[in-house]
Amino acid sequence: MAPKTASKWFERNGARLRYETHGETGNPIVFVHGLTCSLENWRFQVAHFSETHKVVACDLRGHGQSSVGDDPVCVESFGADVAALLSHLDLNDVTLVGHSMGCRVVIEACRIEPSRVRNIVLVDGSRRTAGGSADEREARIRDAVRDQGYEAYHRAQFAAMFTADSDPVLRDATIEQCATTPEAVGVASSISIHRWDAGRIDAVLSEVSAPILVLQSTQPHPDTLRAPVRAGEVTDYMAYVRDTAVKSPSVQFDTVADIGHFTMLERPDEVNRSISAFIGS
Repeated sequence: MAPKTASKWFERNGARLRYETHGETGNPIVFVHGLTCSLENWRFQVAHFSETHKVVACDLRGHGQSSVGDDPVCVESFGADVAALLSHLDLNDVTLVGHSMGCRVVIEACRIEPSRVRNIVLVDGSRRTAGGSADEREARIRDAVRDQGYEAYHRAQFAAMFTADSDPVLRDATIEQCATTPEAVGVASSISIHRWDAGRIDAVLSEVSAPILVLQSTQPHPDTLRAPVRAGEVTDYMAYVRDTAVKSPSVQFDTVADIGHFTMLERPDEVNRSISAFIGS
């Protein structure tokens, strides 16, 4: 488990943003969680990498213990907050690691502070563009939340991110933690993912000039369900990153097969080895 460390805070545009730092030496690694999650999702990586690196994990605006503040709840704001954290801590030669929505966030942060970023790791990312326009996808999210109730909708979405073989204790604890995120934050973040993918990801990803590791465990489908990948499989998202990140000197792939979406929690040792090998290369 991650070492016990008191939370730290910095303020940006009316939000009080929580982060933790671990370790003292080595090039820094900054971990960014996904939709309605928190920095605790990275506890196994923090414990592992803090032995050899300075490690930072943060709660995005409106998530975990961070407040919402004055900015919109969206991928662009999240990315600006993470970039501000890099500046606040004066971090350089950073490896940015994002999971799910956090993949989008670290790409945005790299756009703002490219000179501080050494590498990017995208853990089970996706690109949500199927199923109509962004307006149509937003309408479906709002209709589902209205018809099912937010808690039921949210729990069903996250239950589908695990497999029948997932550890039920880990699954239930993760779903419970994610369900604590306020409805307004969860809905706005979900909508922002679709809008960012529809209108922004191409331009931002094509400007990334850092090496990228795409570490994939699932293949998303248009209805948001996820199928586990096979070892060595190249998913649509992996190919998309390879073909779009034209300024990156290297786009590498790795898979963690036969599990669900919370790759770093279900197979932490494999994730740690993959990130270590990528940083070392």
